Amino acid sequence: MSAAGTLQGQSGQQYSSQALNTWAIFLNVTSSVCIVMINKQLMGSKGFNFKFATTLNAFHYLTTTLGMFLWQQFANSADSAEAKVSQKTSPRIPLGELVLFTIVANLSILSLNFSLMINTVGVYQIAKLCIVPYTGIVEYLLMGRTINPKGIAFICVMLFGVGIISVSDIEMTLFGSFWAFLSIFASGSQQIMVSWLQQRHSIKSAQLLSQVAPAQALSLMIIGPSLDRALMNDWVYDYSFTIMSLTFFVASCSFAILVNYSQFLCLGRFSATTYQVMAHLKTILVLVIGMTLFDGQLTIKLAMGMCLALTGIFGYGYAKDEKKPEISSQPSAVARDVEAGANK
Repeated sequence: MSAAGTLQGQSGQQYSSQALNTWAIFLNVTSSVCIVMINKQLMGSKGFNFKFATTLNAFHYLTTTLGMFLWQQFANSADSAEAKVSQKTSPRIPLGELVLFTIVANLSILSLNFSLMINTVGVYQIAKLCIVPYTGIVEYLLMGRTINPKGIAFICVMLFGVGIISVSDIEMTLFGSFWAFLSIFASGSQQIMVSWLQQRHSIKSAQLLSQVAPAQALSLMIIGPSLDRALMNDWVYDYSFTIMSLTFFVASCSFAILVNYSQFLCLGRFSATTYQVMAHLKTILVLVIGMTLFDGQLTIKLAMGMCLALTGIFGYGYAKDEKKPEISSQPSAVARDVEAGANK
């Protein structure tokens, strides 16, 4: 292949990769913001007061399982014969790793729900902020992923800004602290495991989600109603749906498919730390949309926090993509091709 052809191929691959990165981020951010706004209406006391969070998560994974099954059927019907054979021989996650992931993922959901119920909002938000340094440290120790000093500095700026926005009342108890720390461990570990499983087994995001979603749906369906009964002192079976509440319930489950798929897609392409930084961008967007739709007031404190958070988020994105110039006494493969072509 000529040097020009090599350069053109590399440029095309880089453009395609950047386009998919942008699409993954856009899909995750928009679907996450949408499902938060829908769930606020569905679960809020001023909305339809569907307060059974664990059972709702179970239905989220049930519809995700159905959505991934339909997607695979559509892909199989559209693909060539070789692609169908390739999909039939796609890697399978070992049962032990599947069970471990299901336990960690379910612990993430349960611990976040317990932490929010037991702790003040300030403690809950601090725990969510702590997931960022946790993922960064674990990824460095176990996977060798590093963040340059600029990136670390911008993460600190982002955390400080989000802290100004979300952290107000802080009241620690031993029992509440346990669930807060468990939510940090479980949530961060779940996201790291998604990335690790995709790399370890060379499996695509949709293929991995198709395998783990049924296990989470089944386990959460078993424990969800009883757990919600213990937390809310009411059975989900006694909830009376109206046409509007059912519409929001179906919408929440539908957007959950996009949220789960885009999460796995992002974690297959970025680190868990980067994904956590993106999560706080979603926090800012939810806050802005909430103030716009529900006549919230923009105070100086909120404005300052949002400016700091956005500075940290976009600064981290710039610092993460910044590459150090490589100095080498040996010519690159492309340079050698060009030189060889000129000497012919």
